[in-house]
Amino acid sequence: MQIVLLLIMVFLIAAFIGKKESPYGRIVVGSVFGIFVFSFWRFFLYYADLLHWPELNKQIAFLATGVAAVILSIFLVKIKHELSVAIICFASFVIVMVISYSAEAPIKNAIAFQTNYFKDKTSETIGFKPGENTSTFKHPAGSYQVSVPQNWVLRTDKGPMFQYFQLMDGNVVAVEFRPTCFKKETAVITDIVSSIRDRQQNSSKQPEVQCYHHGDAFYSCRIVQYSVDQKINRINWVGIRDDIAKGVDLDFVFFQNRPDALRDIDDIINSLAPVREKSGDSPCLGLAEWF
Repeated sequence: MQIVLLLIMVFLIAAFIGKKESPYGRIVVGSVFGIFVFSFWRFFLYYADLLHWPELNKQIAFLATGVAAVILSIFLVKIKHELSVAIICFASFVIVMVISYSAEAPIKNAIAFQTNYFKDKTSETIGFKPGENTSTFKHPAGSYQVSVPQNWVLRTDKGPMFQYFQLMDGNVVAVEFRPTCFKKETAVITDIVSSIRDRQQNSSKQPEVQCYHHGDAFYSCRIVQYSVDQKINRINWVGIRDDIAKGVDLDFVFFQNRPDALRDIDDIINSLAPVREKSGDSPCLGLAEWF
């Protein structure tokens, strides 16, 4: 509906200006409203959604910025150097569009980092204590490593890019740990959280989402999903750190009710560290490719 209103507004303004008053007026109006619709408003709406703005507030903001775009368009059309103004407006539109779509993920992440979506977390649990029986797992593509208790069995049957761990209960898999990664340049961490949260359909308990920033260079979210009987059936931890080249996704799938595994999971997450040697150009394969 908003796009329809904008198109009507653009049409009316262009018709009002007309070619006689300004032969390049339509270019100016189209460029201004193009920047407004396809860049500014899109990111502003994303910001408002993160802050859980009421719909009325969004409509008021939409109307106010729409009026501002109208005033700016009319002002630019009245400038004497019509051709120069039209060229500048159109060039600005092209540049803004290229930046908006090529850098969409970094822009959205930067917006999210400036909101209260990520809570402040200054303290961390220590993790594994010195001398505990753990092994170090280095992700082949993720540029990170974690420590894993030795009773979690490493599996390589799906290939070197899909190494994972299983916590066994006799001959039965109790919990499975699937370490993965994602490209920071093209991934929006809030979208990843929404995708993980929305894939749970058959549960009476909503997923728990906790997102934190650890200083100014480390952002993470923990998503806990529950089964129909309200027992934990999955924990996802996703993080972006400046000292790790890729985004990190640590996925823990519960096949049995094992609350005793939660301490191990916390320690695995807290053991996250960058791998200094290069991981090459190996791609980060998603969980859709896991199977």
